[in-house]
Amino acid sequence: MIKRIIIILTIMALMVTPVFSEVASFEGGLVGDPTLTTNEYNYQEVLFISGEPIVMTGVVQMPTVPEDQDEYTITYNYELKNTAKNADIDRSATFQVTKEKKEPYDQTTYKYELTKLDETITVDGTEYVLDSKSYNRSMIYDNTAAVDYFSGNMYLKRTYYTNGNPEKYDQKVVIEMTANHDEGAMIGYDHLWGNAETYITKVTINGEVPNPDYDSTKPDSKEKLEWFGQVDLRASEQTFSEFQYQSTAPQSISFVGSYVRVDEIENVFQYTYDLPVFENKLPTIKRNKGEDSLRNDKIVDGSSMVIPHYKDIGGHWSEENIFFLASLEIINNNSEFYGPDQPLTRIEFAEMISNAIATIEERSKTDIIRSLRPGATQMFYDIPNDYEFYNYVTFVYNNDIMSGYGNYFNPEDQITRAEVITIMINALGLENRAPQLPFETRYDDDANIPNWSKRFIYMADEINLVNGFPDNTIRPSSHVTRAEGASMVKALIDHMKDNIRIDYREKIINRY
Repeated sequence: MIKRIIIILTIMALMVTPVFSEVASFEGGLVGDPTLTTNEYNYQEVLFISGEPIVMTGVVQMPTVPEDQDEYTITYNYELKNTAKNADIDRSATFQVTKEKKEPYDQTTYKYELTKLDETITVDGTEYVLDSKSYNRSMIYDNTAAVDYFSGNMYLKRTYYTNGNPEKYDQKVVIEMTANHDEGAMIGYDHLWGNAETYITKVTINGEVPNPDYDSTKPDSKEKLEWFGQVDLRASEQTFSEFQYQSTAPQSISFVGSYVRVDEIENVFQYTYDLPVFENKLPTIKRNKGEDSLRNDKIVDGSSMVIPHYKDIGGHWSEENIFFLASLEIINNNSEFYGPDQPLTRIEFAEMISNAIATIEERSKTDIIRSLRPGATQMFYDIPNDYEFYNYVTFVYNNDIMSGYGNYFNPEDQITRAEVITIMINALGLENRAPQLPFETRYDDDANIPNWSKRFIYMADEINLVNGFPDNTIRPSSHVTRAEGASMVKALIDHMKDNIRIDYREKIINRY
């Protein structure tokens, strides 16, 4: 899939998309603005090792992640402190990453090994020395035409001692972090209009401190006092695009308004804790319970969009949709007339859907000349290798969005509503979420829906991508007008940039 990539700053342990700078954070954290040092960012995380939440602030040095390697090593360096608590963290974490492409499924798996962890933690004069670690992490990406979806699991266990080792020590702290289908969630997506990652992680902390009243002559006297804590971490990082319409006040101006695209990042980290209350550095039966959050939102880019000059859309019911898509250059601006009530052809919709979900590169003259040489293969009999829209046909065909009719694409055929809906659900990769036939949709003209499109129409209805007509029909065999096509593609973009974003934040974390 060809995409515009917006580099995002992750918020939790080791995000896996190779084009992004990844962050390995163990206690949960929040990445802020870049510093003046290359690949260095302001950073916050919350430390629980001493039995209380301590917000640590400092910087993280992030590596550049290679895009074209199946195995690579990445290292992260942290310098964090909390002056009020006299707390410091110096950490260097190195990971070996193995990527494997599952070609038959169009999926990619990632496996992570924590090969080296150097960490020094000091809180109020007490130094916690890392003695052992256990780490397991894997991720899988399902690469669809419009959206790359991912999910994963993680387990991390670390054991620390103060003033000693497993045989002789003052304090011991064991921290276990779990994010899997039973104990938490690691899930996200990436598409043309944004990306997101949401993590829900459970942390258990078991500590031991010296018992000042220990009496070795008494059998039931304990040398160490044990304490237990639990923390729930919830983190959501989202990059998304907003489109703001700006009207123009002067009358002597060639356009009445235009759109501005604004790219934003929302970083939210929440933690709920249940920890012991310490008195004179000793745990008591009283509990310290609470919740808090960190947040860092920012605008990362803004750009003006082109102004279309169609002469036949003013006052039309789909004027706003057509103007919007033309501003994004999803539909062709080369003509003075759009023809909103004209039938939409297959090739026109191929162009619209392609531009709505990906950045389609222009073919070079060299590629065109090479494709016209004797012996060059032809994709469809009715699509010459120098066809004006060849790159769009190639994209929809190679990504299983649109197919042909045997050896023909039929680019000038009028497209139906059933075909448009099928194509959009194909692009989103959601066709397999529908039930198996036979079943009925909620529409009154369900009997008119072809079996080949019923599962797609069902899913489009489930995610509110289409809602049918006021008379509760879907009209699957009706030909789509150019205005209707613009409206349906606008709904697809809104679903990608808004509805999916809600799915991956509010519905998972459910606390915002």
